[in-house]
Amino acid sequence: MRLPLTIWQQDDYLEFTSKSGLIMGGFFGLMLAMGLSNLFFFITTRTPIFLVYAGYVIFLALTLSALQGLGYRYIWPNSPWLQQHAVGIFANLTVWLSIIFCDLLLNVRAYSTRLSKLLNITAYAFLIGLVISLFIPLQVFIKTFLLMLCASGVFILAISIWLWIKDIAIAQYYTLAWAVLFISGFAVSLDTLNIINFNLPSYYLLMLGAGIETVLLALILAISHNQQRQALLNTQAKLLNKERQAQHAQKDMLTLQVNTTEELEYKVQERTLELEIALRELSDTNRELQEKNTLDALTGIRNRSYFDKKYQAEVRRSRREKTQLSIVMMDIDHFKNVNDQYGHLVGDECIKTVAHTLKKALKRPSDDVCRYGGEEFALILPSTDLKGALALVEQLRTEIEKTTIQAEDVAINITISAGIGTAIADLNQPEDIILALADKQNAGRNNVQGSQLDVIQQQD
Repeated sequence: MRLPLTIWQQDDYLEFTSKSGLIMGGFFGLMLAMGLSNLFFFITTRTPIFLVYAGYVIFLALTLSALQGLGYRYIWPNSPWLQQHAVGIFANLTVWLSIIFCDLLLNVRAYSTRLSKLLNITAYAFLIGLVISLFIPLQVFIKTFLLMLCASGVFILAISIWLWIKDIAIAQYYTLAWAVLFISGFAVSLDTLNIINFNLPSYYLLMLGAGIETVLLALILAISHNQQRQALLNTQAKLLNKERQAQHAQKDMLTLQVNTTEELEYKVQERTLELEIALRELSDTNRELQEKNTLDALTGIRNRSYFDKKYQAEVRRSRREKTQLSIVMMDIDHFKNVNDQYGHLVGDECIKTVAHTLKKALKRPSDDVCRYGGEEFALILPSTDLKGALALVEQLRTEIEKTTIQAEDVAINITISAGIGTAIADLNQPEDIILALADKQNAGRNNVQGSQLDVIQQQD
């Protein structure tokens, strides 16, 4: 085996070591500064591309430090395993992030979805390569990695050139940066194969190319971010200008509308006033007429016509809101005998007394008492269950029974009988079923009966 051997004088060796340390320190300091600065940009702007670039720069520096043994010497001196696999781990991560960075920076998806997918597939192939590198010999990994690196490098370079041809300014700068790293790597390969001798350590060439490429990519990233920011500002300015124009147009239209409205208002003011007065008078007259049409002339309470409309409305409300509705049908017991024995004037006084008692007992605005016909009365009790209706009507029955009616020098006592029907209205039942149930329960004398219409009864 023949190995190259260089014999140094002590002073020459110290000078070389000093220069080498200075160069490496400057290079890795530059890489660390670029990585941290872009990491801070990501934290402040929340733009993913800065994070990708920061990771790319840091992993590139770690890859080169692993190749030179600096990582094992200064960063992970107590981890032989990491030193053995460091090149495979950091190199694959570097290429993976560089491909992702290319896709984001050049916005490849906007020009070709297929190429963007191929880039992402290529990037994840290096992640798979990272896992494989942990289980195969270093020599096999290096050969496989270099083949993948060359293929992906040519692919990325081809995409950037294609976008350059499409007159994408960022692609021109990116092609230049990628070409610098590509040329430096190619020069290192020629120097390693002794085809060309540069009289410099090969890693100097690689660090030079990586440093220039890193600076150029940072410049390109700054230009791209500035262009995007400027485009956003231009778009916002255009939208603001359009909004101002729309506001001016709206203001002019509003002024024209105001002027037109004032003219029209001046012309129609008198006629409008007259029409409003006439409509108000007509509305008052109509309201009074409707009120009179729904009142019973003898008792002053609501009449049969009002009951029919109110009953229908409350049935539908019960059906809609699923609430209990109670209907009470009541009449004066033996009223025909009262008329025959004491005359119609006494009978009318009895009807008025019962109506007044019923109206006075209803406290809720939603409850209504109506004269159904002759000596018959009806109560509409929304949101009232059977128990509540029975208690109310029984109280009314007792109060009427104790009331002595004075009319035509006659003092008489009367009683009432009442039937109550309670249900939650259902679509499958006739609307008058609750009223029919209440009328059916009104079968006794001086008595109150009630029934709850349940679901089974409704279906029957």
